Amino acid sequence: PSHEPSVDSSDEPSYKSSLKASHEPSPKPYDDLPVVQFRNHVSPGLCLVNKRNKLAAEDCKKTKEAQLWLIGKNGSVKSKKTGECLNGRLQVVECSKTFKKGSAFVFNKFHQTLTHANSFKSIYWNSGKLVLSENILQKGDVDSKHMWYAE
Repeated sequence: PSHEPSVDSSDEPSYKSSLKASHEPSPKPYDDLPVVQFRNHVSPGLCLVNKRNKLAAEDCKKTKEAQLWLIGKNGSVKSKKTGECLNGRLQVVECSKTFKKGSAFVFNKFHQTLTHANSFKSIYWNSGKLVLSENILQKGDVDSKHMWYAE
């Protein structure tokens, strides 16, 4: 029997694996966030869309990428297409490095509403491509126009 130490070649790094790792794209800071498409309850063919940095409603089949939203743990609603955040004025603007309280949203699964956390205004589809918001807590009633399917 040989008294020489055995060499296990499986512990040696492979040239191919190190080459592959160096060419992988670095993850974006929001790659692990849930991606959602908000489809209107009254008119299920309409989805919330980032249209020229304003929130609008369009045919769900028309502009798929602009209709995808990333939901942040801090309440941010971020456009997957641009990486910009929805604010309380229903504009899609550059996200600050320190997320501001005034831009947080809450999706209420029971009522299926998307509500601005600071103003308590829920987003609704009015007509055409127009999307507005109003305080539904004062009325105490959730109208179907305020409801969105989060898919």
